[in-house]
Amino acid sequence: MKKSVCLLLVLIGITGFSMGYVNNVGPKLKTILPAVTNDLEKAERILVDLNSYYLEHPNYSATVTHALYSHYNAQTADETYTGYYRRNKLKEHSVLMGIETIQNEQTKVVIDTNSKLVMVYNTIPMANNPGIEIISALKLCSSIRVNDKGTKSTIELDFQDNQYPLSKMVIDIVDHRLAVLEMWHNEAITDENGEIIKPRTKVSYTNYQENKKFAAKEFAIGHIVELKNSAITPKAEFSLYRIMDLRTN
Repeated sequence: MKKSVCLLLVLIGITGFSMGYVNNVGPKLKTILPAVTNDLEKAERILVDLNSYYLEHPNYSATVTHALYSHYNAQTADETYTGYYRRNKLKEHSVLMGIETIQNEQTKVVIDTNSKLVMVYNTIPMANNPGIEIISALKLCSSIRVNDKGTKSTIELDFQDNQYPLSKMVIDIVDHRLAVLEMWHNEAITDENGEIIKPRTKVSYTNYQENKKFAAKEFAIGHIVELKNSAITPKAEFSLYRIMDLRTN
C-alpha cells in the first residue's frame, strides 16, 4: 500500500493529540453526562468532553501508531508506523512516516524526508481538538452507535455515500483521551499490483504523559534551518533538500 493512503487522516492535526512526563495522573473521574435520548446526542456530549480534556491538558506527549490495511476487512496490517506527538501549548513536535513537524512561538517547520523537502511556515494556531473535529462530521452520518461504559466510550459512525472521505469511523475514548481512531476510506485507490482497493487506517494513541517538562531544544529549529531577515538557509544535513518558504510575511 502506498504511504499516501495514510496521509488521508481527516481529523487530525488528526495527527496529534496531547501528553507528557507523567504526573502519574492515573484514571480520571468519569464526567457524568446529562441524560440523553439518542445516540447522536450521546456522541455529541462524549466528544465535547473529549475536547474539554485537550483544552485543559495542553502539555502532553503520546506514542502514535498508524496501521495500514489494504482492504476493509483485512485482519493483518500491511504496514505499521510508530512515532510520537509532543505538545506544550502552542508548541508541538511530531514524527511519523518520514514527516517531522516542529512548531515554536515564531515558526513552523515541516520536514518530508521521503520527498527531500523542508517547508517553513508562520506559526499556526492549533486547529480544533479532535472532539470538535468529529462533531462537525456527525451531520453527514447515516447512522451513529454509542457504547458508553465506565471509563471507556466507543462511537461508531457510518457516513452517507460520497458525503465524506470516509465510509466509516470508530472512535475509542478511554479516560477522556483519544485511544483509537479507525477509518474506512471511501475512495478507492490502485495498489502496487494494479488492484483497486479501499483501505483502512487505524491510529492508536498510547503512553500518554501529562505535564511533561520538555527540554528547550524539543521545539527548536536551529538544527534544520537558519532564519535571517527573509532568507532561509538550510543546515548541512538538509543542504540537498528543496526549501519552500510558505510564510505569509
